Amino acid sequence: MERFGVTQHGIEGWHAVAGRWGVEDMPGAPSGQRVLVQRATENAFNVIVAPSGPYTDLDVSVRFKPMAGREDASGGIIFRFAEGQYYVVRANALEDNFRLYAYDRGRHQLATARVCRRPRSGSGRRSGWGRWGSASRRL
Repeated sequence: MERFGVTQHGIEGWHAVAGRWGVEDMPGAPSGQRVLVQRATENAFNVIVAPSGPYTDLDVSVRFKPMAGREDASGGIIFRFAEGQYYVVRANALEDNFRLYAYDRGRHQLATARVCRRPRSGSGRRSGWGRWGSASRRL
């Protein structure tokens, strides 16, 4: 099985739809030291798209760590991205949920699951802030 990750190959050839993306060192990261980081704070939703395929028999996974956000603090995978139409599966630390959406010039929720609520920390944030989560999709 061939592995392709931003920690080994960087993000050259990737397309940032929204956000300020880069590969940085982060001690304690599940993948080792290097991770893909999004640093923009002015956007509600930040997206980066991997180079186009063709891909076959693909297993995609992402590990993410919500650090901040007032409207959204989530991570996930967008797939079948073409001409403004796509699907997204994502977990949101603010809403304590995991959802699947279809987008076609508008958002349509297809499925949702509630995740365990964690008590708020002394800062008022849920204790899931700053913790690693994961999502995966077989295509």
